[in-house]
Amino acid sequence: MKAIAGAGKSVLTASRIACLQQHEPEAPVLFFFFRQIVTDRHGSHALVRDWLHQLLYHSLPLQLVLDAHKRKSRAVTNTSFGELWQILTDALLAMPTRVYCVADALDEVDDKDAPDLLHRLVTLGAQRPDRVKVLVSSRPLPQIQTTLGGVLVVRLEDRVVNRDIARVVQFQLDQAKDILQPAVRDEITRSIEDRVFPSFLYARLMLNELLEEARRASLDVSSVQRVLQSIPASLEDLYSQMLNEHSRRAGVPRERQMLILQLATHATRPLRLLEIATVWEFLDGTNKHSQTKSGNVKNLIRLSCGPLLEILPDETVSIIHHSFTEFLTDTSRAHRISTHENTFPVINTVDANLQMALICVRHLLSGGLTTWKRQTGSTLTRDPWKDMQIAQLGFPFIEYAACDWFIHVSRLPEIPSNLLDMLNRFARPENPAYLAFVELVMKVERESAIMTPLHVCAWAHMTAYAKALIQAGGADCNINALDGDKKTPLARAAAKGFPDLVSLLLENGAIHNPEPGRDGRLPLHHAAQGNHHCVVRLLLEAGADPMVRRSTKYDPPQCNGMPMPGSIQSSLEYACRAGAMEAFRAIQPYLSVENLESALQWSIEARQPVLVDILVNLPERQKAIHEGDQHGNTPLHVACLSGRVESVMLLLAAGADVTSTNKKL
Repeated sequence: MKAIAGAGKSVLTASRIACLQQHEPEAPVLFFFFRQIVTDRHGSHALVRDWLHQLLYHSLPLQLVLDAHKRKSRAVTNTSFGELWQILTDALLAMPTRVYCVADALDEVDDKDAPDLLHRLVTLGAQRPDRVKVLVSSRPLPQIQTTLGGVLVVRLEDRVVNRDIARVVQFQLDQAKDILQPAVRDEITRSIEDRVFPSFLYARLMLNELLEEARRASLDVSSVQRVLQSIPASLEDLYSQMLNEHSRRAGVPRERQMLILQLATHATRPLRLLEIATVWEFLDGTNKHSQTKSGNVKNLIRLSCGPLLEILPDETVSIIHHSFTEFLTDTSRAHRISTHENTFPVINTVDANLQMALICVRHLLSGGLTTWKRQTGSTLTRDPWKDMQIAQLGFPFIEYAACDWFIHVSRLPEIPSNLLDMLNRFARPENPAYLAFVELVMKVERESAIMTPLHVCAWAHMTAYAKALIQAGGADCNINALDGDKKTPLARAAAKGFPDLVSLLLENGAIHNPEPGRDGRLPLHHAAQGNHHCVVRLLLEAGADPMVRRSTKYDPPQCNGMPMPGSIQSSLEYACRAGAMEAFRAIQPYLSVENLESALQWSIEARQPVLVDILVNLPERQKAIHEGDQHGNTPLHVACLSGRVESVMLLLAAGADVTSTNKKL
C-alpha cells in the first residue's frame, strides 16, 4: 500500500489490523509500525523480535524452539537477524491457520537493513500465499518500489483521498457548529477543498488554525478568507508559522521551544510530560519544586508547539507526524533560514544528541542514585528495578538518563571537553549511578565494580569516547582488561558487532585471541554467531583461527564427565548453525575441503537452506558431496534424517546419490 506522507497510510493499516482481528479471531495478526524517532522501531531486528513475540502464544513449536534457545543462555537481542528470521519463517509455515504479517512505513527502515528485509518479506509472502499473507505500507520511494515491483500494489489515489479529507473536514465543522455560522462553514469547506493536496495532516492543521481563530473571535466570510490567506500553502511554511505563533502565545522562548522539540525528536523513546518538565526545571538550576510550579511548566510545554505535539492519555509526548520530524531535521532548509527570518531553525542532529548526552550525564551526577546498593546476590533475591522505581519518585528523569545516556554519546563524532570531564567523573566504580547502569542496563551480575569505562564503550558503541580514553591513557584504558565475565573490551565489541570499535582496539594493542570468557567463547565466536561479518573479517585478518573451538574451562561439571552436546563449537559451526551467510563468506577463504564438509553437515542440521545452497555449489565440494561423515552419513542422509525438505531438494539438484548407503552400518 503506497501513498505520500500524510495521506493516511498508518491509519488505514491500523484499521485493517483491527478489522482482521475482529473478523478472523483464530488467525494471528502480526504487526509492526516502523518509526525512525523511536530507537526500537527502525531496525529489521526489532520487527522480527516483535513478530516472534506476537506469534509465541499461537505456536507450540515456536515455544519449544525459543525455550531451547533460552536454555543455551542466548539472549534474543544477541541472536542474528538471519537466525531469528529462519525461526520465524519455520513457525509461520507450520501454522495450521492463516497468519497475517503487517509492516507499516517501510520507508522508515534503516537504510542498511532495508534491501535485505524487503527481499525477505517478498519471499515470505510468496512461500505459502494461501496461509501467510503479508501487507506492507510505504511512501513511493524508488528503492522500495524496485524491490516490491512484482507484488500486488494498492495505491491511495489523490481523488479518492481528497474525498475522504472532505468528509473529515465536514465532520469537524459540524462538531464546531456552535461557534461557526452556516455560511462560514460553507466557505471553509470550499476553501480547504480548493487548497488541500491529498494530505489529511495538512487539512487537520489548517482546520485547527481556523477553529482556534474562531474561538478567539467571531468569524464571518470575509475574515475566513483573510485568515486563509495568512495560512501558508506548503506544509513546511505552515510548520514554521505555527511554531512561531504558539511560541508567542505561550510566552515560551524559542530556545526552550527548541529544547522541547529536541527532546521529542531525539529521545530514544517518547518521553512523558513530567520527564520533559523535569529537564526544563533541572536546566533552570533547581531540582525541587512545588507542585504548582511543576504544573505551570507542564502547561507551558503543552502550549509551546500547539497541535504539533500530541499529549497522549498516558501523558507521553509525541510528534504529530514523521514529516514534522523531517522538517525539523532537514539540513537543506538551512540556506532558506537566512533569507526568511520566520523560518524555524534546523535541529542539528549532532548538537541535539550532545545536548541530550549532557543533560543525561549531568542528571546522573546530580545525586538521584546516591542510595543505590551494589549488587552482592542474585537477581532472584533482589530486583534492582525496584530501586530505580523508588529513585524515580524524586527524580522522574533518572530512569531515562541511566538507561539511555550512552546512546546519545555513541551518536557523537567526537567528545567535547566538557562532556568528557563529566563522563570521566561518572564512570567510576565508587559512583552508585555508574554501578546502577552496569547492573540494570548492561545486566552484569558479576563484579560490576571492575567494569572499566573501555568495556562500557565497547558494549555501547561509544567509539569517540573510547578514542578519547585511549588517547588520555591511564588506568581506565587497559586495552586487554578483564571484566567480571572474563571478557576483554574486544570481546564485548565483537559480540555487539561494532567494526569501528574492533578496528580501534586492534590498532591499539588488543589481543585478538585472548583467554576465553566465562562462556568459553573468543571474540571470533561471538562475531560469527551474530553474523557480524565486518568484525569477522577484521579478526581473521588479525590472525584469529575460525576452527578454534569454544573452551569448556568454566562449564559446570556434567554427571558423565563429558561436555554437553553441541557445547564445543568453532566459529565456523556457530556461523553455520546461525545461518550467518555473510560471516560464512568471510570465513570461507580460510577453510579446507574437510572444513567445508563439516559446514555442510551443520547447515543441514540447523535447517539453513541458503547456506546449504552455497555449499553444495562450491567447486571444491562437488567431489565430496557423496562422502559420509564420521558416522558414515552422507549430507543427503543427514537431510533426510533431520526432515529438512529444502536441503534434500538442494542436494538432489546438486547431484547427490540417492542410492548411497551408510558404509559404517
